[in-house]
Amino acid sequence: MLLLHEGVALFGGAATVPELRRRGLQSALLRERMRYALHHGCDLAMMVAEAGSNSQRNAERTGFRVAYTRTKWKLGS
Repeated sequence: MLLLHEGVALFGGAATVPELRRRGLQSALLRERMRYALHHGCDLAMMVAEAGSNSQRNAERTGFRVAYTRTKWKLGS
């Protein structure tokens, strides 16, 4: 998913099927979405990723930095 609004790009929902993982596809998609957003006037980009996940590592390799972390609570059974 890529949403552009008033100079801000929001990235989300990227996933790679298991048999095609570890080939750089998610990183390539992220770079292309960033290029598209910049071409369409965005100068700020945001995304959400699970802390410590491959998605977070891919985002950081592409230049994103953690702004804050959020803990989600789940009632155990």
